[in-house]
Amino acid sequence: MNRMFQALLLGLGAFAVTGLIVPATVSAVPGWYYVWTDYKTYTKGNVATLMITNPVPVTGSACANFVCLIFQDGTWLAIGWVEGMTPWGSTNGYKMYYYDQYVGGAYSGAFLGAAPYNTWHSFRVSYVLRTSFFFAAYLDGVEKKRTQFLYSTGLPETEAESHDSQDFMSGHVKDMKYALQSGRTMAWYPWDGYGSYGADPPYFISILSQTEWYYGVSG
Repeated sequence: MNRMFQALLLGLGAFAVTGLIVPATVSAVPGWYYVWTDYKTYTKGNVATLMITNPVPVTGSACANFVCLIFQDGTWLAIGWVEGMTPWGSTNGYKMYYYDQYVGGAYSGAFLGAAPYNTWHSFRVSYVLRTSFFFAAYLDGVEKKRTQFLYSTGLPETEAESHDSQDFMSGHVKDMKYALQSGRTMAWYPWDGYGSYGADPPYFISILSQTEWYYGVSG
């Protein structure tokens, strides 16, 4: 789950991070490990281009990279890619696209197909114009999931996550943009300021610009 609402989802009996909730498993150092960037204000959308890399999660763990919108009540919608064990099954050593969400007190998600290694893809969560608080998750511009929320804006977050300190993960994020509604259209702008960013050890984040960063394992 996202860092702000981790305490809320602890009651679900799962390891949880924004964009992915994984049932508790036994491993060397289980927990929540994040590499994150938050935008400075609430907007209508969040999009970034993510590289599909080659993480090595330990048995029972998972590594993911995703974009999401977090709403004022702690609900969220995310889309990205993952390798490892998820609530809907194992990726069996493959990288898989996925979406997930937390809304109405319930968590749900699903795989969206295989994610080819060493390729770049666009992931987006944004408001659906001329609807009543519906937001959609898109992969390379194709809508994959649509859900109604209670708010018309959310806080953009782009993150990587691991569920064990022994997981190896690295990645690259670029072309980060946020959205504002302009009449009957959506206007997209490059991120121009972080609300926060950081990395939990043993991971690091290297900020290249307001719209690009990479991450990996320290040392």
